[in-house]
Amino acid sequence: MRGMQKISSRHLTEDKVYHIYLNDQCIHHNLTEGEFTYWMLQHKGVKGISYEGVRGMSTNEDHSC
Repeated sequence: MRGMQKISSRHLTEDKVYHIYLNDQCIHHNLTEGEFTYWMLQHKGVKGISYEGVRGMSTNEDHSC
């Protein structure tokens, strides 16, 4: 596949990480489950908060946020 870069499995996270967004802008990235829970409680009731959970993300590359 042209343009695709192979990522070594040693650089992939085993656990799920989370990213929290405010109005589509990332405000917290690569959070553990505990950190995610803490920040979601801190932002409870804030309009425009969303999140995504990612498994197997590369630890040596920046995420979109």
